[in-house]
Amino acid sequence: MATASNESGAPTHVLLTNDDGYDKEGLQALRAALIAAGFRVTVMAPAANKSGVGRGVTCHGPVVVRLHDDDGHGNRVYSCAGTPADCVRVAVLSDVIDPVDVVASGINHGVNMGDDSTFSGTIGAALEGALLRIPSIAFSQQDDAGDISMVSRGAHHFLATDLAVRATRTLVENPPPPRVIASVNFPHGVKEPAVQKAQLSPFSYQRNWTPAEMLSEDSWNVWAYAKPGHPDPEVNTSAGTDYAAVIGGAASVSAVRADWDGLSDAPTGVNAWLDAFVARLGAPGL
Repeated sequence: MATASNESGAPTHVLLTNDDGYDKEGLQALRAALIAAGFRVTVMAPAANKSGVGRGVTCHGPVVVRLHDDDGHGNRVYSCAGTPADCVRVAVLSDVIDPVDVVASGINHGVNMGDDSTFSGTIGAALEGALLRIPSIAFSQQDDAGDISMVSRGAHHFLATDLAVRATRTLVENPPPPRVIASVNFPHGVKEPAVQKAQLSPFSYQRNWTPAEMLSEDSWNVWAYAKPGHPDPEVNTSAGTDYAAVIGGAASVSAVRADWDGLSDAPTGVNAWLDAFVARLGAPGL
């Protein structure tokens, strides 16, 4: 496998973030794999769990950044008392860390597929990187029980870190078009899953009625997303969708655009880039 280096010959510098928190297992597993593959890795991730905040940012004051670990070889771990997008912004737009070559977000504890992707802080961080003109990728892991909900409360085993490393390397070598990220969802229990190009499942979010819990005459507890033990909403598992790929035991790879104007078709080159990206991920010896 080729050494992970940029055009200057220095190790490729990865900004690694997530929305679960800087000390969570998915991020730590990916960090270890990237460092072992020769990347320089700087973690800038939330100090606390920030799942479901999308691309939200802190607008009304500064955020506190703390250094937690420095291995002496340029690989540092910072926490940021803000959102995932804040983490990317303070890393890229301040002088706290050196310039980075690529943003990797994850590995998230739980999948980020279909319409639920718009909730995701994991996706939001990668989109922030893309908007700052840095090649960016998001990784998410299905839990061991095979749940397909964004809110995953089960155990996770992060087996596909080798594939995540290859995807990061491929993204650096073949970056996406402007304002586009790659989103990868790993199925549970598979170390080397097949890789499938997939569209975000349309109309996947269904109204899933949950009774409110009355607290008093004028107040209620209401679950806005997913009550523990409540069935997952029905989703579109048509062939070619991210849900179909992951349910079938493959890793889904999707292109997610930051352009939400609703007026223009997908820019020329997005599909061609995604085809080439997926083909390279499936190539032996990469």
